[in-house]
Formats: sequence, C-alpha cells, structure tokens
Amino acid sequence: MPKVQHTIKLSGCKSDNTVAKTHEAFQVVSFMHPNFKVNTYEMGYAMVETAKGSYKLKLHKSIENLYTGICNGVRCHFSKKKIVGKLIYWS
Repeated sequence: MPKVQHTIKLSGCKSDNTVAKTHEAFQVVSFMHPNFKVNTYEMGYAMVETAKGSYKLKLHKSIENLYTGICNGVRCHFSKKKIVGKLIYWS
C-alpha cells in the first residue's frame, strides 16, 4: 500500500511563545502547531517535539533550510522560510 504524504504548516514563534509577525522574522526561535513544535539550531539540526517524543532531524547537505530524518519510523522533512515552517511526513 502506498504511503500518503501529510503536510503541516507551522507558525514561527518568538522566545515568549507568541506568533511572530512578518517584520519580526529575525526573532523566530521555534515553529509551533497544536500537535508539533520544531526548534532549529545553528549546529545543523532541528528537534521535532510531539506527544510521542522528541526526534532529531539533520540539516540537508545541499538544500538550504531543509532538515530530514526519521521520526518514530516515519520519514519526514522540515523546511523553513522566515516565519513559516512546513513539516512533511509519509505514513
């Protein structure tokens, strides 16, 4: 049976967990959704936090702002653009 692609948009948040506005893009420290939270780090990885646990995604070597990895056996990608993040997974 083929796997289905799921796409979730996440809002960029500042350090006080409020949603960042367009002119506040430089203040974004994490990306939030009611079921997910993603933190990106300068060391080349992102942490995806869900109800089932935390998972580490590595920065893609040739594509800027794309993180890839396996979360609880599910392949996923996270990409970010200024104040919007997109989490894609296949299940």
